[in-house]
This record gives sequence, structure tokens and C-alpha cells, in this order.
Amino acid sequence: MGREQYAGKARLEAEHIDFSGGMKFRFRFSEIRNPARANGNLTFNFHGHFVQLDLGGREEKWLESILHPKTLSEKLGVRPGHFVRLINVEDSVLTAQLAERKARIVGKDKSVACDVIVFAVERPAELRQLATLIDDLRPDGMIWVLLPKSSKTVTHANVAAAARQAGLSETQSISYSEAHSAHKIMIAPGKRRAVRSGNGKATPETGSHVATAGAGSGIRRASRKST
Repeated sequence: MGREQYAGKARLEAEHIDFSGGMKFRFRFSEIRNPARANGNLTFNFHGHFVQLDLGGREEKWLESILHPKTLSEKLGVRPGHFVRLINVEDSVLTAQLAERKARIVGKDKSVACDVIVFAVERPAELRQLATLIDDLRPDGMIWVLLPKSSKTVTHANVAAAARQAGLSETQSISYSEAHSAHKIMIAPGKRRAVRSGNGKATPETGSHVATAGAGSGIRRASRKST
């Protein structure tokens, strides 16, 4: 960076690159100028400083992320036509993006099964609701559990344990916002054909699913401000 050189770890997030080593830096995509590849490195200008990152061959992927960052709805795997339920979430940015992608926010409507459920949690006890959220989910759907990054009350380990207890598999974790992380959990592939609706009949993996139970706790708490 400029004339200085640092060894450390660089981490690609949805809206920035974090570097930690002899010094710590956060390079926000919105503040990066002239990103490019040069001599096998990722280069850019940041607040008047020339930055060069040796990423061990990952520079092309990281450059693409800077030039064409995914929207929040894309990171959550929402596709056009998806049914999405938000639980304890108040996020105008996400809501607007869901509308743009022509996804339907189902609210408390139990007549349709969800492709994506976004569930904000602040206490470990709330994770017990995962067992009932299965009934709101399509066999190949996904639940994103949002946790405050600064919380010591509820952790990623709590999510993993609750998912296992509910018969779900954790598959991925991402940075949802500056304040929240998101942990993706799904029904294990081998168990998807055994998912049952409220009438006690098994729901085929490729068929429709009628949701009859869920958290039903409304929209509150976790908000995300555009940065």
C-alpha cells in the first residue's frame, strides 16, 4: 500500500475487502477506484493510495466481485418467482430488491410453501422455532438465520446445534450487513422426500408443499441500512 508492504490475511466480503496483519484495512467497494489485474495481482486506488494485493491466483474472481457486486437478494439465493418469508426482519433494502426480482413476500400466509425464509435471532431460545419452520419450507428451500455480529448471547455454534437438532444441515455463512451475519441451513438431501405437510402426507421433493405451521412472530428487530 503506497511504499509500505504488509503480510496478512485478506477476506472478500459482499461489500468490502478486509485485510488483517501488521495493519488492518477495510477497502469498501464503493471507495475503490480503477480496480484491475496487473502482474498476477489485484490493484486499485483507495483514498489516494495505490494498493496491490497478491491473492495467490484469486485476483480475477475478486476483481469481478468489485466490478459487479451481488445484490443482497442474489446473495440469499432469491430467484424471480420465489416465495419469501421475513421473520423478525425490517429491511427496506432487501424488500426493494425482492420486488425488483419479482419475488413474493408471503408474510403470515400459510397457504404457500416458502423457497427462502430469512429469520433474525437475538436469543438462543428463538432457534427452537427452526423445527416448525421446516413445515413452512419447500423441500429444496433454504432458511437464512441472521445473527448480530457483536452478540455474545447467540453464536454461530448455537445455530449449528439447533439446525442439527431440527434435522437440518448448515451449508454456508455470509456477511449480511455491517451488523449481521447470515447462516444458511437446508433440509438434508436424503431427508427431503420425508418432509411432511400438516395433513400428515409426505410431500414429494418435486411437488408442491402446503405450509401449515411456522414462527408467526411478525417483522421486527433486525434492520439493515444501506452503506
